[in-house]
Formats: sequence, C-alpha cells, structure tokens
Amino acid sequence: MYTIAIINFSPDKQNTLRAETSKDLKLSALKEVILQGWPEKMQDLPKHLRAFWAFRDELGIETGVIFKGRQVLIPDSMTESILKQLHSSHQGIEKTRRLARESVYWIKMNDDIEKMCRSCSVCIEYQDANPKEPLQPHKVPTKPWQSLASDLFEVNGRHYLLTVDRYSKFPMVDEMHTTSSHAVAQKIQAYVSLFGRPDEILTDNGTQYTGEAFKQFTKEWGVKHITSSPHYPKSNGFIERHVRHIKSIVKKTLKYGGNLQMALLQIRATPIDSKLPSPAELIFGRPVTTLLPSRTDPGKEEHRLHLELRTAHMKEHHDRNSRKELPPLQPGQHVTVLNKERGTWHPATVVEKSTEPRSYIVQTPNGNQIRRCRSHLRELFKPHMQINERRNQLAEAPQQTQHQEDCNDSAETITETPCTTTTNYERQNSPPPTCTRSGRVINKPSRYKDFDL
Repeated sequence: MYTIAIINFSPDKQNTLRAETSKDLKLSALKEVILQGWPEKMQDLPKHLRAFWAFRDELGIETGVIFKGRQVLIPDSMTESILKQLHSSHQGIEKTRRLARESVYWIKMNDDIEKMCRSCSVCIEYQDANPKEPLQPHKVPTKPWQSLASDLFEVNGRHYLLTVDRYSKFPMVDEMHTTSSHAVAQKIQAYVSLFGRPDEILTDNGTQYTGEAFKQFTKEWGVKHITSSPHYPKSNGFIERHVRHIKSIVKKTLKYGGNLQMALLQIRATPIDSKLPSPAELIFGRPVTTLLPSRTDPGKEEHRLHLELRTAHMKEHHDRNSRKELPPLQPGQHVTVLNKERGTWHPATVVEKSTEPRSYIVQTPNGNQIRRCRSHLRELFKPHMQINERRNQLAEAPQQTQHQEDCNDSAETITETPCTTTTNYERQNSPPPTCTRSGRVINKPSRYKDFDL
C-alpha cells in the first residue's frame, strides 16, 4: 500500500481528507469498484468513472484514502485549497504542474492549474514582456527629402537637434540653446525652406514635437507628422541608430577640439555601403567636395532598388529571432499595459485602434487615455469557469438519463459564468466610473491616480 504518501498531512487534515473522500459521490463509487474489482470492458463502468480506466492498475485504498501510485486523489471539495497551496510560490504553469504530480491528483488537474496561474493577479502584474514581433519597416521613400526623421540628444549639457532624410541618410545637426517646441519648429522650417517641403516627418512623442508650435508648423506646410509609440524607440529605429552614431562623433570631436562641421561633412560624404553612394550624392545627385580628391557619377535607378533589397534583408535578419505577429485587440477588451519604468503590468481597457501601425488607445483605471504599441499590451485572462459547478455536474452524472449523458459527451467544456472576482485594483472608488461590458462598475485604487504612462 501507499501509506508513506499520507504522512505529509497533519492528523487533522488526514481526517478531513477521509471525511471528504467519503462524502464525494464520485470517489465513493470509485472505492467500490476498486474493492469489488474492475469490469472487463470500460463500457461496463458508469460514465463518470471511465476517466480512471487508463490508470486503474495504479489505484489503491489505504485508511479510507484513494491513491494513484504515490499521488493522493483529492475530492472536489478540497481542490480549491490544494490549488492555492500549489501556487503559493507563484511559479509558472509547468512548474506548478510538476509540483502537483509529485503528491496529488484529480481529473483535469492540469486545466485547473493553468486557469489558476493565468488568473493570478500577482503573476499578471509581474509577468515577462511580450516576445519580439516581426519587424514592420517603414516604407522606403522613392526620392530624396520625401520623408524626414528628427530627434534631440544631449552631450555635455549641450542640446542638439538631429534631422535626417530617410532616403539618403543625409544628417543635419544643430546646437539648440533652447529646446522649446517653437525653437525646434523654426529650425526644421528653415530646412524645409532650403530643401523643399517633405511629405512626412517621423519623431518621438517629446513635448518639442507634440507642442502647439510644431503642430502649427506641420499644418501650415502640409507635412504629415508621424510619431513613434511611447516608450518604444524601436518603432522609429532609423533615427535612434543615427542619434547613436552622430552622438558618438560629437562627443569625440568636442573632447579633442575637432571641427564638428568638418566631421559632419565627412559623414555626409562617406558611402552608405559597398553598393550605395554617400548621403550627399543621394540627396544632391552628385558627390560633395571634401579635402580629399573625388569624382562624380550620375545617380542610378539601382540605388533605390538596392535600398529596398537592403530593407528586405534587414527584415529577414530581424525576423529570424521573432515570433508571429500578436493577435489584434478589440474595443472594450480587457488588457494589461506595461509600465516601462517599473517593469510591471497594470490593467486597462482598449478604447480603439490607433491610426498608427500596431498602436492602440487604452484607458487606465484612473480614466486617462493613453496610446501604446501592441507589444506593450497583453490580453488579460479572466477566469470564466466555475470549477465547483463542473464537479457537481460530474458527481450527478450517474443519476442522469442516457440522453443527458450523450449531451454531456458532446459538450465537454465547462459552463461559463461571468467573473465576479474583485481584484485589488477594483476596491476603491475613483471617478469617473468605468464599467465592464456586463455593466459592473470597476472601482479603481487610489494609488494609481497619479499613474500617468
């Protein structure tokens, strides 16, 4: 027998386990089958006991408790408390399953463990980031100065504005004595008056680009303003790479007393790669004159074709380590949003899909509406299954008609009921009230009133 497996329970728990096992209709019927002997065919068993047929040789009884090998068969009334003990360390689904297999067992134990782990509020808050998505590159411009990208950076307390033509990679760098929205708009307006009006400009969501002065500039000049996802610089990786490169050049030049403008000239005159000419030659159609001997060549159509091939190769290289694209979200769907500063996930509700790629407008518990990329949003799992109802139905199965048994066979899933569990985020009132699709008011915690992502 398997008396060693019961030693880990205290005497009180052993008595409770025996009593609940005797009260459980399904386990009581199973004990009778074990004592009287198993039939020759599984079809001779009652339907609610057929799940035990596959491992019938492992079942045994000791002191009123049923064992499956070294595992104790837990009655339905005790599974909830056992689940809480199994997940007390907040391990993942597989780790919790492995721990359970060492000591306990009940029908559909793995499913119940998965629901417990996915609905755990602590695990949801501190879960890992979403996996890397396939690269979604911006469309390659068809001509110079059609699409610009801009950003600000700081070196030794001095602020610089970097603006780059996305077709030619031609950089323009200016030191800014003030970084107001008006100053940035005036500087880029000077570029536009010199080189012509671009179709679009890509920036981050800094106040310099979201201020009223910059908005007025883009409106007057008819320039489409595209912003990257907040806290997600990868969505505008082009300008981020150029900031990293130009910032390094500025640091070295200033430290050793070099000429910054001459350094920028050499950058603009350096070929992009072995098949693409310099940024200056791409934007002007000719090489620029430097302190070195040079020759000029007319622009070629294959440059654009090679740019597209280069982008395709970059996407292919990126996608080797990425997974499939995350599924789209629907308005009203409950999600969690990543707080990049804290590295934690917090509840929100999808309001609508943003016009920007892979971006959504979501509403936080304090009523603020923010925009986040899909990679920073995770679908919130809400348990809609009442385990006790399913177990009661299984216990009553022997008393049902054959017709009802057939219906139950064709509908294996558990009856869904609205979730009424109140999380820690819903215990305090914070106007304005937010309701779920079922009409329940969500009470927001006061500690998130200053939560501004």
